[in-house]
Amino acid sequence: MASYFDRPDITDAVVHFVKSTSTGEAFRTFLTIVSERRLRGGDGYIRGGYKCVCFSEAPLMFLKDILGRPRPGRLPYYPFGVLVPKAWLYEHGGRPVVYQHEAEYELLDTQQQWRHVRYEPCTTPPVDFSWEREWRIRTDELRFTPEDVKLVVPEWVYVDDVLQSHEAEQNVLAEYYQACYGDMGAYALREEFPWETVVLTDLGAPGSPS
Repeated sequence: MASYFDRPDITDAVVHFVKSTSTGEAFRTFLTIVSERRLRGGDGYIRGGYKCVCFSEAPLMFLKDILGRPRPGRLPYYPFGVLVPKAWLYEHGGRPVVYQHEAEYELLDTQQQWRHVRYEPCTTPPVDFSWEREWRIRTDELRFTPEDVKLVVPEWVYVDDVLQSHEAEQNVLAEYYQACYGDMGAYALREEFPWETVVLTDLGAPGSPS
């Protein structure tokens, strides 16, 4: 999505990437997200135990600086995700996080404390996750439709895999309707693949991790 600013470091969209321990596991999680059409909130590394769905506003062309960067004590990001317009997320309650000293957490209104992210660049070692350029939305789950988002995959081969997964899911649904209602026209109810997909290698971003 193009930015309304003529700057390559600013975009009109934010991306949620899957965190996992392997490419295969990350892709399976991604397929579940697509099938369920929702992102589940989590409370990991969020002070106060608030459940949030997290995003990055870093432009996709610079993803090598996110996907390849070590995250001490945290699962790494994998290049499977959901790209969401900032305006859509903002309308649903999403906001940029507040990078600040841990002691400043209490200065935030209690309705805003879920946005707090510890930022202490002068400590040894420094605590600095500002490179993630994080946005959050406080919620147990964030539901979306194909009209709301774009899917993000590392390489074209995964587009084929997502399409095959969709076709298999539609066949199962059609067989279910046919078995329940005896309607031979159930297969006509199959949904065409509805997702617009962004392929990272087309943007010069890294493909699948080795």
